[in-house]
Amino acid sequence: MKKIFSLYIVFTLVSALAFSQSPQVGDNLQIHNTCLTAKSVCTEATISEIFEPRECFDALEPQFFKFFFIDSGTIELNTNPPYGTYTLYGPMINNGFYGCQEIALGQANQLHSTLSGNLSLSHGEGYYILKVNITDCSMNDEYNDTIKIDVSAPAAICTEPPNCIDCISSFSPNPGKYILSAWVKGEAANKNTSYLNPKIEVSFIGDTSIFSFAPSGIIIDDWQKIEGEVIVPPNATDIKIKLECQSGNCYFDDIRFVPLNGSMKSYVYDPVSLRLVAELDERNYATFYEYDEEGKLIRVKKETEKGIMTIQENRNSIIKR
Repeated sequence: MKKIFSLYIVFTLVSALAFSQSPQVGDNLQIHNTCLTAKSVCTEATISEIFEPRECFDALEPQFFKFFFIDSGTIELNTNPPYGTYTLYGPMINNGFYGCQEIALGQANQLHSTLSGNLSLSHGEGYYILKVNITDCSMNDEYNDTIKIDVSAPAAICTEPPNCIDCISSFSPNPGKYILSAWVKGEAANKNTSYLNPKIEVSFIGDTSIFSFAPSGIIIDDWQKIEGEVIVPPNATDIKIKLECQSGNCYFDDIRFVPLNGSMKSYVYDPVSLRLVAELDERNYATFYEYDEEGKLIRVKKETEKGIMTIQENRNSIIKR
């Protein structure tokens, strides 16, 4: 029996992975003219379009860019023509709809000024939205007018966390003791003893403490548990959880990071029938629920330190006369 199908991690952590970055090509002005359709900036981005002179003024809508930073730096803004204003919103803790809602309600910090061709705007970490409003596109070219907005942000991250409306937007634990637990599957050669390749490492920005954990205990249906105590220091500003695999392929599931004295349960539902198929208790052990073709519960199995045990079984039949 496979361990657990999939569970969402309900907190956002700073990723230890490095993202590849590549320039993005230009887009049409009509696409990114709202906060929700803002152009995502991954190092570089351009919005440009050529109009006939009589059409140019009809196209003067504000253009929006969105950024995600895990470090401070600068945003370079180059506009052609250099007539208009810009507004930089941020930093914000939310992206997508909720970030735009902060802006609409006037809750986001903002920097507003006039365009001057080439600008350098400072930023911190977090989500940012840049609104560029060109107010005059008159050019010397008698045949066409060109609007072009170039943005570059070297610290912009190409892959941002998913915009999940049901997820907690940030995870900010207070200093103290926590329990990290997870289930891992490693190399087939050691599935009857103990896996050697999977590891989980917890480190911090602002503190040199490092906690490293390896699988221990018996292997249950090819899955082995990692569990250990983590102390969050008072001077830490960020947490990094690194899922390591020394060689080959490793699988990680049911990752938890909860207070030492806290309690947590998780539930897994079949996406089609919506029936409860598994429940993970306070110790991250699963209880499995099996049903017959009519949807009646026929068997309950419990994951324990000694393996998976059947704790309940029901069979119904109708006697025909």
